Order: sequence, then C-alpha cells, then structure tokens
Amino acid sequence: MRVAILQASHWHYDLYEPGLIDAGVEVVAVSDRDPTVAEAVAARHGAAAFADEAALVARGGFDFAFVFGRPREMPSLAARLIEHGIPFSLEKPCGRNAGDVARIRRAAEARGLFVAVPLIQRIGPVGQLLHEVFDSDEITSLSFRFIAGPPGRYRRAGCSWMLDPQESGGGAAINLAVHFVDLAHALTGSRTIGVHGQTGTMLHGVPVEDHAVITMKLESGADVVIEAGYGFPDAASKRDFRFSTIGRRAYVESIPGGARITPRDGTSPREVAIDFDTDAYYPRYVAQVLEDFSAGRPPLVGLAAMEATMDVIDAVYSVSRSRPSAA
Repeated sequence: MRVAILQASHWHYDLYEPGLIDAGVEVVAVSDRDPTVAEAVAARHGAAAFADEAALVARGGFDFAFVFGRPREMPSLAARLIEHGIPFSLEKPCGRNAGDVARIRRAAEARGLFVAVPLIQRIGPVGQLLHEVFDSDEITSLSFRFIAGPPGRYRRAGCSWMLDPQESGGGAAINLAVHFVDLAHALTGSRTIGVHGQTGTMLHGVPVEDHAVITMKLESGADVVIEAGYGFPDAASKRDFRFSTIGRRAYVESIPGGARITPRDGTSPREVAIDFDTDAYYPRYVAQVLEDFSAGRPPLVGLAAMEATMDVIDAVYSVSRSRPSAA
C-alpha cells in the first residue's frame, strides 16, 4: 500500500512511524509547512517532500493518507482529500468544534469514503479490559484521571500552536479528555444527555486550559467523571493515568502496573497487568486502520464518533468560558 503523510511536524507523527514501518507500507509522499521537516521525514522513507498539500494531492500516486496538522486547518486538509476521493486517517480532534467535524463527516459520507480517527483508548488495554468485563448495560459509573506533562513539551516538539486556542481549539479538554468521552460512549453504547464542566489555567497560565473536570450523564443512566490536564511534572514517567468502573457484576480499578477486578458474587478479586503508556497504542492504531481499510471494513472509530465526542467538549467550553475564573 502506498501512503502519504500530511503535516508531519505534528508531535504524534513520530508515534505513528513505527507502526507504518511494521505494516510494510510504502510512504511515497510527505508534506509539512516547514520544508525541512517534510524533507527529513521523506528522506527516511525515500519519499517525495512537499511544502504544499495541494501539490501533494495533485501529484497523487498513493492509496491512503495519514493527516495531522492543526485543528484549525484540519477541515481544509480533509476537504482536499475528500474532493479527490482519497481515504484517510484524520488526527483528533479533527477540527476546533463539533461543527467542523460535522462538515467533514457529511462530505466524506457523500463520497462513501473511509475516514478513521485515532481515539486510541478504544484499542488500548483499558478499553479492551472493560469491554471484556462488562456488557454495555451493566456499567453504572465511569471515572478517568489522565494528567499529562506540562505544556512546555509542545514548544520543544515544535508545536507551540497547541497553546494557541485559535489554532488548537483549546487545551486539556479537547486534546486529552476526548479519548475518555469517546470510550464512555463506546463502553455503554449510549450518548451523552447532560454535561457539566470546569476548566482552568491556574498552574501554567497559558492561553489554553491546563486542567479540566467534566461530568456526564449518559442515555443509559451511567455517570461519567473525567479529569484531564497538563499538571504532571516534566519527568520520565510522563503522566498519571487512573480509572475506576462500577458495574452490576464487578468493580474495576487501576492499581500500579495494572487493574484489579473485584466481583460482586464474593469470588476472589483478580489482577491483570496493563501498560499505561499510551504512546505505545499508536502503532496498534496504524495496524488496525490499515487492516480495516484493506479488508473493506468501516473504521473502528470514525467521524460520527468524533462528532459526538466534540458535542460534549463544546458543551464544556460553553459553560466554563462563561465563568469569570475559566480559561
């Protein structure tokens, strides 16, 4: 399979590259607004480098594209590929709001195009474990805490635009919490019917929120609490990731290095090992996307799921930005 990479300077691209190599695809074209980045990535693959996506798409010669870039520009990047009938993976959040995502979804559906979105908790070990333990109607409560490193890491990665809400759409909520909003929808098979949220910039004082707390009521009746932020120190351990799930048959909670499942029938709890390093999930995502596309299956996570998730994030921002202390 011949693959193109659009806007390779996004910090996530380096997490995808091992998956592309393992899959044995041929990267034939790479673009970035910074020609030196495009040339460096292209050189690793023996691919052509472009500073302009229009030239890359017009040249063609590829079967599938992995699209990165800034949320502000994602709708235009997606529109160019859709116009040419090219299937692709679009980095989350796929735009700055649900309206952006909806426009991309409608255009892609009109062409019948395969478009995947890397909401990676669906394929990560936490999501897989909870799917194994619970049926969708058993879960009564979900709680996730994901505190990543400080915003300075985006500057070091050459992605300072992440701290500009006009480019990124926001901070911890749109960047981190989206994964757990989607996972809650997937695990319960239901959408959100009520949202409350708070965001703040107290720790780092950057233009986007560095902390967000979201509570959701789902159609199933389940309650969801998500805490996400950039509050972890700049340390080798990278982040603090914890979760718990209450269900009618069991209680599942994170423990150091894994999770504990405690049944309600009195049988002994069991523990399972989990790798909480979410960076390792991206090669799995690449493999899943390429396998689904090659087999003619729809993507595991597509634009409709991203749109439902962004509806929640929009509601959080609508409430939190109306408060004097909010970002």
